[in-house]
Amino acid sequence: MQALDLGREAALGYADMKRGATLKSGPSASLEKLVELGRDHLTAYQNADYAQRFVSRVAAVAESEKRSVPGGDALAVAVAHSYRRLLAYKDEYEVARLYARPSFRAALNEAFESGGRVSVLLAPPVLSGSLDPNGNPKKREFGSWIFPLFGLLARMKSLRGTALDLFGYTNERKMERELITQYEAWLDEIVAGLTPERHALAVRIAALPDQIRGYGHVKLRSVNLARESASGLLAEFREMRSTSSL
Repeated sequence: MQALDLGREAALGYADMKRGATLKSGPSASLEKLVELGRDHLTAYQNADYAQRFVSRVAAVAESEKRSVPGGDALAVAVAHSYRRLLAYKDEYEVARLYARPSFRAALNEAFESGGRVSVLLAPPVLSGSLDPNGNPKKREFGSWIFPLFGLLARMKSLRGTALDLFGYTNERKMERELITQYEAWLDEIVAGLTPERHALAVRIAALPDQIRGYGHVKLRSVNLARESASGLLAEFREMRSTSSL
């Protein structure tokens, strides 16, 4: 997992990575670098205003942490990781943007000989299809003809979250937007009650979205587990706050 994290940071342009880094002592991005990466990522994902939502939230958490735990930044770092992941949920527009990038085609041409057939496997939630033996949506194969459509769909990302976003009406997209709002509420609560004694617990709560993995039914299971964990940790946080205020 550490190797994959390093690879993701490198792919996003983390230019400060040092040669010879090991898995155990590999470089970790500073808060400043994480904010920069998040801003760039979310600007490409949606727009500058959306990215500023991320930047402002992380800055507010960092300022509160600085007052409560001078010299500490673990909470702000956890928020920078988790909040960006929630904001950049991989919907149809984002999948299209990633496939439509010139760098994706260049990587294919570099890795494989020319003349091959390119296809992708997708299970669009807006298209009803057959189910696999486990009752989950079965992926369908789409040929290279779909790549021009990816380019068109990527340019329509401004519709994301609006009344004209047809993909946004699916249960999965509604869940992803609800997760963002819910996470912001968690942050409001832990920042309001942050003390040195509660700091470690606050970091655990802020990092919970990192447990969310996969897509579709797989993601739903991990979301439910993360929410269950949040319920228990927030109850512990409230009890700790109540006890420490006596």
